[in-house]
Parts: sequence; structure tokens; C-alpha cells
Amino acid sequence: MTEKIRWAVSADSSGLLTGTPRMWQKLWGEAIASHREGFVGFEMFPWGWLAGTEAILKQAQELEIPIAAIHGRTGGIHDAYSWADRMILMTLNEIMPDSVSLIKNFGRKVPRIVLHAPEFRNTKLVSFLANEGNRGVVRDVSVENHVHIGASGTALEVALILKRARVKEVSLTFDLFHCGDAANHYGNDWTRRWKEVRAQAEEVLAGAARNNLKVHFHLPVGPGRDGLPTEFITDGSTRKLWRQLAGDLEQAEESGLVGVRTVENQQVFFEAIGVYGGAVARQIKWNREVVNVLAGEGVI
Repeated sequence: MTEKIRWAVSADSSGLLTGTPRMWQKLWGEAIASHREGFVGFEMFPWGWLAGTEAILKQAQELEIPIAAIHGRTGGIHDAYSWADRMILMTLNEIMPDSVSLIKNFGRKVPRIVLHAPEFRNTKLVSFLANEGNRGVVRDVSVENHVHIGASGTALEVALILKRARVKEVSLTFDLFHCGDAANHYGNDWTRRWKEVRAQAEEVLAGAARNNLKVHFHLPVGPGRDGLPTEFITDGSTRKLWRQLAGDLEQAEESGLVGVRTVENQQVFFEAIGVYGGAVARQIKWNREVVNVLAGEGVI
């Protein structure tokens, strides 16, 4: 790990009902402690009301847990490929605060607000950000690629639309699985999918360089529906794929293009609801293994 790499972890694997900062610490503490250099905090989700999000931020502050970002709504419910995914997206979006309220209340309190590109179809959101009177209301609004083919280019174009509307605090978030899932015409051949991921990452980084944008990266791995297969960690033959990515990012890092690299533990549905009993120990072990592999291959 080099000093210039900044990395974070996502708090979503702590579960909707059990996702407190203390649980974040329990699940990720060992993994973070073993590779603390460059760690900048947790990317959290604003489940429930604004008051609930405020309470979580207060707890994190009391425990001296840094917050790297808040991940808000995704939009794009009907862009998902299956009805099951659409139902999940609809539920997640409905239990989060609306994006304008999220930015108004927390845009200056955390380093970054992450929203998926389809959420910017919300004209109230774009009008709010473009309003001269709202300059500086958010430190960084980051546009993430969604889960449909061509989504990476869509995210870049949304960021450019915001810049042309004189929204200065804009970045991109590139999710490896969202890109790989959009290459599902390759089936389970993740060697071919990975080539597509790298190609799109290269195009996004090139577009970011031309337009003075920073690109953050989501690195999701786990048994859940929204992550790279667990074999990306457990199968030694996949290490070369991580090394390829590390090399790509190292080149972009020299130009100051790469922001925070966020590790996500994507869990099965029931653990996404709540983490209890043996699931706690299982996640602690998995998180430690994921961070060890990614740090060992130079990704974080």
C-alpha cells in the first residue's frame, strides 16, 4: 500500500436493523487495524428519516469513527434486470431521505454524497444543485454508474451536465460490479467481463481527465446480489485480475484522478436486513480476508 492510496469501507453489510457504528467497528475493526494506512472512514447509508441519519452521525463522532461518504438514492428502479432487483431497489429508495433533503442536511457534514446516475432524472434535484443560491451546499456530489449496459458513460455525462450547470463540486463513482453486471452477455465468464470492466474504467478515467473530474471506486465482493463473486477473493487465480486493476489505478493516480477506493462486503438478503449470531463472526473473518487480498495486490 502506498501513502497516496485512500480507502474506505461500506457500512451496508452491518444490516438495516443492526447497522450502528458499534456494529461497523465490530465487523470491520480487525480488517482496518491490519491495514490502517490510507484508511479514511466508512461510507454509510441514510436509512430512515433525517433524524435517524443525524443520530448515526452523532454516534460515529462520539466513537471517533470517520465518515467517508453517505450513499443516497439510486433511482433507476426500472433499469434493473429482474423484478426481484426492482423490488429491492424500490424498497431501498423509499426508506432513504429524498436527495435534496439529504444534501441540504448533510452535504457539508460529510466529504461526499453518492447518488446513482438515474437519480438525477429528478429535475428538482438538478435544479436545486444548479441554483446559484445553493453553491457550496455540498462538498462533493458523486455520480455513480448504475446497473444497466452503458451506465458508465451515462454517469460521466450526468457529471458533465452538472458541471455545465455550474455545479463545481462534482465527481464520479465507478462501481466494478455494476459495470461487470452490465456485461452479463458474457454469462459467468468473469475473465471476459473483467476485460469489459477495465475497458470502461479506462474510458471513464480518460473522460474524467479531459474534464477535470475525480473518480472514486467501489470494490464490492461477496455472496450477495450486488457484488463480484466470492471467488475473486478465495480463488488464487483471480489475483492477477486485481493486480491488473491496481496497475491501471496506479497510472491514473499519478495524474490525481483517483479518489477513495471503497471496499464493500455484499451480503445475502437476510444479513442485509440484520447481522446476528454466527453471521457476525463470519463477516469479521470475510472482511479481514477481503482487505488482506486487496491490500496484498495493491488495490488498497
